Amino acid sequence: MVKVLSKEECTLDYVDGAIKANPLVILYFSAEWCGPCKAVANTIQSCSENYPEVDILKIDAEDGALIAKEHRVKSLPTLIFIREGECISRTNGSLSENELSQMISDMLK
Repeated sequence: MVKVLSKEECTLDYVDGAIKANPLVILYFSAEWCGPCKAVANTIQSCSENYPEVDILKIDAEDGALIAKEHRVKSLPTLIFIREGECISRTNGSLSENELSQMISDMLK
């Protein structure tokens, strides 16, 4: 499932709590004005339905600027894959559904 964080939820404490509460998390940084973010949105939604055990947190990079800074986000979209509290992978830019599915499968190993 993709959880779109509200402006109020875009805090380091909220994201840290979600990471601690869930063994598999993807932080998905995007922005309303970002064309590649819009292009990858359906891919992320589809993968979220195929992998319900993975929590995907969609974070607006402007509302969550402190979170983006903490995770060294330099471009959009950025996906950060976290397993048991540790960053195991990250990707920038758009990607195909097959590429994202493979990255999630690797995360589950």
